[in-house]
Amino acid sequence: MTEHHLLPRDDQPGDYTGCWNQVHVRTVYPDTAAGVWHFAMTEELRGTYCGKFNRMWGCELPGARVSTRRGGTVTIAAQGATIGQIITTLNPWKFRGTRLGFCPDCLDMARAQAELISQPKYRLRGLLRQFDGAATPPA
Repeated sequence: MTEHHLLPRDDQPGDYTGCWNQVHVRTVYPDTAAGVWHFAMTEELRGTYCGKFNRMWGCELPGARVSTRRGGTVTIAAQGATIGQIITTLNPWKFRGTRLGFCPDCLDMARAQAELISQPKYRLRGLLRQFDGAATPPA
């Protein structure tokens, strides 16, 4: 989670409940040039958290058996892997024999989404609705 205890007291939400089990990743895309896996944002496969993806080689995670950092294996649940599970438990996966890391930008954006969703005071849907209704000042 975010190091919210390091923020100035006025910047800490009083009802902070940020948790990384709020966002599930079901599809990942390999980027062999960058050496990372990108995470698809939704089931509709509109793109990845960082904005880069390879539509030709999307990999579905539900049901996949993957290795953990402690040497064991786990089967990914039907809803996908949580961001917390990816960060703390899972080893990066191989693609065509090469182990790729996790895209740091995708991880950051997925963590931010999870924390926004899990804070009742700062709901993501409400925030997006406010953005949609905001008037843009003339240039």
